[in-house]
Amino acid sequence: MINFTNEEEEIVRKAFDRAFQDPSDLSERFMLFINKCSREYETTKDYYAPYTTLIQASGTGKSKLLKNFAENIMTVYCCLRDSKSSGYPSRSHIANTLLREFENERDAIVTYLAYICACFQKLQEFNGSCKEWIDEHTNKNSQ
Repeated sequence: MINFTNEEEEIVRKAFDRAFQDPSDLSERFMLFINKCSREYETTKDYYAPYTTLIQASGTGKSKLLKNFAENIMTVYCCLRDSKSSGYPSRSHIANTLLREFENERDAIVTYLAYICACFQKLQEFNGSCKEWIDEHTNKNSQ
């Protein structure tokens, strides 16, 4: 784990919060992909649940893309990175609960479902914009 100074952490935070640069229209292509996944889930029996993953090497902009996406579409975001990682944004507080060892599969499923249901319940009660939701959901660690 790399230990950054407060000044270095502030520089990284400010860089992450800058406007998303998207010369290759990645946001639009990602939205089209999500819509395609949603349509396929609704029209076929090939999929178990309506979700997808975003996997890429470290430092390629996954979190930045998702943050930009979430400013326009209500999104439940959870970062499960290693607790000792120096990556940014930092691991979500709920990750400790979601990644703990469970006594059985049922307990794990119930915990994950409770988390997702709690997010959806809070989302139903939320009266702000998509940007306000994701800022509250991530920055204030209100998960």
